Amino acid sequence: MVVVDTDLSTRGVQTDPLTVNEGSTAEFTVALNMEPPGATFVSLTRHNTAEISPSPSILRFSTSNWSDAQTVTVTGVQDDDSLDETGSFTFDNARTAVVYGTLSYTVIDDDKSALTFASARYSVQETGGNVVTLTVNISPQLTTASSVTVQATGGTAASSDYSLSTTTLTLPASMDTATFTVTGVADMSTEGDETLDLGLVAIANAPYFLSTRSSTGVTIVDTSQAPPSSLTLRASTLMPEEGTTVTVTAALDSLARMDTTVTLSVDAASTATASTDYRFPSTTIAIAAGEREGTVTITIARDSEADDGETILLNATNSSPALTAAPITLTITDVPPGAGLDAVSQALAPELSRLLADGAIGAVARRIARVAGEAEAADAAAATGDTGVASAGVAPGSADGTANGTTGSGAVSSGVVAGVGRHCPGCRDALVHRHAPTLAALAEGRVSLAGLLNGTDFTLPLH
Repeated sequence: MVVVDTDLSTRGVQTDPLTVNEGSTAEFTVALNMEPPGATFVSLTRHNTAEISPSPSILRFSTSNWSDAQTVTVTGVQDDDSLDETGSFTFDNARTAVVYGTLSYTVIDDDKSALTFASARYSVQETGGNVVTLTVNISPQLTTASSVTVQATGGTAASSDYSLSTTTLTLPASMDTATFTVTGVADMSTEGDETLDLGLVAIANAPYFLSTRSSTGVTIVDTSQAPPSSLTLRASTLMPEEGTTVTVTAALDSLARMDTTVTLSVDAASTATASTDYRFPSTTIAIAAGEREGTVTITIARDSEADDGETILLNATNSSPALTAAPITLTITDVPPGAGLDAVSQALAPELSRLLADGAIGAVARRIARVAGEAEAADAAAATGDTGVASAGVAPGSADGTANGTTGSGAVSSGVVAGVGRHCPGCRDALVHRHAPTLAALAEGRVSLAGLLNGTDFTLPLH
């Protein structure tokens, strides 16, 4: 028992050092050596929480229970190294932080001489003859062969649901691993998946440490349940607006008997364009074993085109079992210019419209740099002067505007392209082809600054 000396003239902790195995627990008890004047809270502090964890970490003593032993349970924290950890607990007053004493501890590592399973869980179907191989890691290697007992330690499976290839596993000399198998046994009962817990016990003539890693679990998959026979595809909305997202769900008519991957594809008859009108984070949907559904989220772009009614025709297939879902069609709804724009975009649009109309190329370039953080574009445009040259007389779609490579729409875009093309040839690729359409779209309220920066309006990027 730990006796905490609250008399500061002779303070200290009277006990032997504490030892706990990694991944296991140990206990010790604590009491005071003298009656306190009132309620006293003793705190266990200043230990390395990556090595050891006490519970509880604060003990309450009073004038009535000061000599009663209170139990503290400590857990050796599991890690991947092969070193023993040493340290100490500090016992102090939780209110005043006065230190009463310390208690040394050692956490015995289980990786330096251990038998451990290569996986925490395995899976085997109950279909007759279906086998899974379990691997036991031997570290360090043995110089002389030994053995260890394999024992069922729990789970919901009955002994009639499986068979073990051996219950005495040979540990060969000069080898890193040893293996045995579990075979599923078929039955006609629909009982759902069952579990089998296995552990290694009673090592013969080998100084190995057994820990939580010396046990594993096997899931015996019930094959009496019929496999899924249909696949359905649905969406959170069939008419998404630009600048929003759509959650697409693939659903089976019964629980997946194994991890299942559903493949999505876009029909060639779709009128929306990938990466321009929409974006998939993945073209597959994962359905975990024991689940019915999985989802993927599609981002719908807010672009600068008047293209209401573009469609995405989605198909879904699964290979095992071979299933095909009925296709669904997403119809994209255009968002009117200016609708839903963030406050920054609303404030920025009039300024950009004025700058573009005045042909103030230098000011436009600086504004680009300020918004998108592109100092190189600002430096290049600054070399032409701060005010630029007005591009009056250049009409939308004119030869001058087209020749300068505009991809924007309206007089604003054409004017910017013409002005930059004549007075800043070196800026043409960096500014004209990328930024003039973007600024025009912002000025006309066709895209959102926030959307450009966070990727929703990804047809006119600012970077």
